[in-house]
Amino acid sequence: MSEVDLFHRLSEDRLRSRSRWAGPVIAASILLPYEVIDNQPQFLWNLFGELPSAAVLAAIAPVVVGLLILGAAWRTRRGTSLAVLVVAALAAQTMVDKLGQDAAAWGMLPLPGSFAGRATLAILALSLTSAGSNLSAREPTRRAAKVALTGGVVCALAFYLWPGRGEAPGVTVARNLSSLPDMPTVHFQLGLVTLATVALWPALMSFIGLVHLRRPAARPNSMMGLFAVFGFPLVLMMLLFTWYIRSNPGAAVFGALGEALQLTAVLGLWAASLEVLLQALLGDRPESEPAGWALPKVAGVAAGVMALLGGVQWWLSRPPDKGLRAWTLGEASPEADALFGELVVAWSDERYRWDVEVRRDSSAQAFLEVKSKANDMTRAAEGLDPELGRAMKDLARAAHHLDTPSRAWYRRVAQVNAAMRAASLPYYLDPRVSLLKSKEGIRRRLLIDSYRVERVRRFAVDGDAHAVLHVRVFGPHRSGHRMGLLGFSRDQQPFALVITAETEAHFDELKDFVRTEPPSCGVAFDAERDRAMQACGAMVKAQLAADEAMVRNAVTAKVERHELQHQIDGPLLPLATPVLRKLGAYADEVKERVNRELSAYVAQCTMAEGSPKLALVIPLRFALLQDRGVYHHAAVLLFEALAARKLRLDTARVDAAAMADAYDELMAIDDETLRARARTAYEELFDDPLPTVEVASE
Repeated sequence: MSEVDLFHRLSEDRLRSRSRWAGPVIAASILLPYEVIDNQPQFLWNLFGELPSAAVLAAIAPVVVGLLILGAAWRTRRGTSLAVLVVAALAAQTMVDKLGQDAAAWGMLPLPGSFAGRATLAILALSLTSAGSNLSAREPTRRAAKVALTGGVVCALAFYLWPGRGEAPGVTVARNLSSLPDMPTVHFQLGLVTLATVALWPALMSFIGLVHLRRPAARPNSMMGLFAVFGFPLVLMMLLFTWYIRSNPGAAVFGALGEALQLTAVLGLWAASLEVLLQALLGDRPESEPAGWALPKVAGVAAGVMALLGGVQWWLSRPPDKGLRAWTLGEASPEADALFGELVVAWSDERYRWDVEVRRDSSAQAFLEVKSKANDMTRAAEGLDPELGRAMKDLARAAHHLDTPSRAWYRRVAQVNAAMRAASLPYYLDPRVSLLKSKEGIRRRLLIDSYRVERVRRFAVDGDAHAVLHVRVFGPHRSGHRMGLLGFSRDQQPFALVITAETEAHFDELKDFVRTEPPSCGVAFDAERDRAMQACGAMVKAQLAADEAMVRNAVTAKVERHELQHQIDGPLLPLATPVLRKLGAYADEVKERVNRELSAYVAQCTMAEGSPKLALVIPLRFALLQDRGVYHHAAVLLFEALAARKLRLDTARVDAAAMADAYDELMAIDDETLRARARTAYEELFDDPLPTVEVASE
């Protein structure tokens, strides 16, 4: 065997060996818990019914990819063919993961971290550094080594400088390091430096790897090549061990260890595959490789399969359609009011009670009550419209099973709503799934809230159709639809809702504000906060005195514009930099919610009907009468954006005096200037103009 063949064989054997152990590790990712609730692991196969098809495909993709890589390791003869298949499989998984993650964001449950959100550029940076270090050991492959090592640095820079949906990782690390002098003890300072080192690991390895441009590695299995691949997972394992010793996280540690093993497998495969491919493409060709070697053919087949898979996943991951293009709102009738206001509410309540009772103790009588009320409901629906009756029967049948998947529940209720629209009935059923923690895991409660639709408003948003329903609720408000909720929006629904009774109650609340002397928008036990509350009360009094009907319409318009913005934004709204800076240590879910509420708060300040100053009443109350929570944080960031200055103390508490001054400044400008400020603030926050909203039809 020639020297060239020997070195190629070493690289190929390394890839084949890694494929044989890394393939099963990747396939085993489905065994990782989706999440851990009260130290109870929740596995993905119990939640498949909750996820859209694209998310399910993304969830099972690692199993297919892992088994494919394992099979290719045993069946392929040429190392280059194996490398192409491994790269294609990993790239396809990355693509499917990303599309599936985006699709799941529109649904009820996000895709777990084990299947989505991998930092592909960081992985490529480490993999190219490892491959380049190994290739630098021989003169014929040093051109390939130069390409790999340079590519690793480029990928690392792109990873740290590319902001994605929010702040670039490099900016985040720099901002965290800037707070090092503020850490109270050396212990905290060392912890911050350790975390920064882990976060900067791909950049450190990539830049250190450049030493092999001038000083080649001593052997093809170099120390840098090993350290770039296995060093990062090893550091993560050490941190996980420390976490386990200090805080005893229970079952959660096994999911984290599984994530570290997955990362090791992916890094090892990328590095070995790139080494083989770069050696074949830019280095010397082994004598054992025939002149018409099969790389182009294999690459073409792999590219075709990737394109097909990507196309299917793209089609499955499309966002839900928005807007209502055809719904002639008919008149309400006593029979329909009885169905949706009494029978549906009674059936939903009875099913909820049966669900609770049967989990404590088997209750045949409660189930018979549910079936009896379901029969009453379906008979009444059949009397109104045959298609509606069939849809109601399917819904009731699905509700007889405690393990009905959440997505199936949403789909059945959507079929009822579609039948109502086809029959021009002015009603809407809102499906909800209440998730409760228990020692047995997550308990789901399937619920329905029933509404009469009083008005349908259609909008054109930069040419796209959107809609808002003005509804009046039947039955009691439950958790999730508490009293005081002026409206709501669900990403998977084609419209937002404005709850008429609650907007009327808010209008009455504004009138109550001006009955005190002096008028005030709330009771504050602080002179500066009280000054702002009284300024708010004076503004409301002046608006009511000028045109009470206008204020009533403005209250509805404010809620409408707020909920419409949620529909426009969807779950993939870019994270505003102020949200990242203020809530850097908060959970991702909290940052996402604050970000979306901030967008909607800014948007409601551009409403055309009435004065936008009325849109600042509720945010002012959240900003000054509360000191925590999603709405408080969003409100503070709203006023900072409109005033174009910081309104918080160094401790992150609101500077009440600065807030009161900013509010006085906003109240002193005219309405059109305030709208313009809001549009400018939105563009600065989200780096995109606020969409143009026009009324399409009533």
